[in-house]
Amino acid sequence: MRVNRFGRGLHIIAVALLLAVLLGGCRAAAPMQVDGACQPMPAAGMDFGKFTQTPKPRMGGLPYPGAFTLFELGDPNRLGHHAYDSQSGEAESIRGILYTCRGGFIDIAHARKSVDLCKHVAVRAEFALMNDWTAFQVKALEPSVHVIRLEYPPFWKSLSPEEKKSLAHELSIRIGQRVAMAMVTWHETLTWFGYQSTPIASEKQSAFTWDDTGAHAFGVMLVAERALRDPRDWDDAVTDAITAGLNELGVVTPDECSYAIDRIKGVWWSGFEPLKRDIEIGWNGDPVVPWLVPDLPFCKDATPHRYLLPRLDDVMGRNFSGLLHMEIEPKVLNTGSIRDVVPGRPEVIDVDKDLPIILDYIRQQVTAQGGPQALRPS
Repeated sequence: MRVNRFGRGLHIIAVALLLAVLLGGCRAAAPMQVDGACQPMPAAGMDFGKFTQTPKPRMGGLPYPGAFTLFELGDPNRLGHHAYDSQSGEAESIRGILYTCRGGFIDIAHARKSVDLCKHVAVRAEFALMNDWTAFQVKALEPSVHVIRLEYPPFWKSLSPEEKKSLAHELSIRIGQRVAMAMVTWHETLTWFGYQSTPIASEKQSAFTWDDTGAHAFGVMLVAERALRDPRDWDDAVTDAITAGLNELGVVTPDECSYAIDRIKGVWWSGFEPLKRDIEIGWNGDPVVPWLVPDLPFCKDATPHRYLLPRLDDVMGRNFSGLLHMEIEPKVLNTGSIRDVVPGRPEVIDVDKDLPIILDYIRQQVTAQGGPQALRPS
């Protein structure tokens, strides 16, 4: 598990270059306005404070060592204090691979990004719901724009102000989680089709690796589930929720994580390439089940945690199953190759209808190269 000095030097150079490009990028959020939508603006205007900007960039790495894999072990005892924007307290650890007995591998950078995207979407969703908007849009750091359309049930207009406020808050949490999970899955999709967040190197190698899918599920469905309901400062709430979540999943030491990575060498990864891909999103109610390394002496009889995206069919006793509809405007150079996969080559990707088709296409490509075992841990 050691990287030689030459490889380590290349690794440091690559990290420095990527960070320079990422941190120099624009974090401006997409304007919330959607053409043709009803979007009345309240007299008080719109102010989301530090959540006005998109979450800051954080760079992950592949879950195994090698030149340009940007691999780095994480230390669960040195994760620091989470920071959506400006840092306070102990500096957060923005990079590192962790292993948990019940949650498998987790890339802490992807976990933090997915958690913050939940908040970024949730504050906008609550504003839209309280003001009866029929649509709003958001984006992450990549160019794609995610349009969220809201079709209110008939009883919405007759709600008391108190019930509407309570429902809007709870709905915003669930919408934030669902939209964020689609956004991070879309990022993996873009990289599979050749999108690069930097001009330095292809990112297809890292698309849908098991640590990313596990990190997204952990961030969206465990950490954000708690932090979004915590009345404290966001960064404090996330810091504590990450620690609690990792402990519940049975996080192990860096040496034990390294041991787990060695156990799957030649099975999950070989050389600089992943041999398997974890392509799950949980959008339609199926659980996202993290991949566990078998027969680890420090994780005996471990069973995987089952992550579930929140539903909208029972929200405080009300049915909002038809409320949320999400579309994606790709806006990237490789848009054409993505559209080619979907019948009719739509200009806009429907998350309910088109994204499953795209993900199935990626699964077919993975199995064509590595067989059906390339989509499962064993």
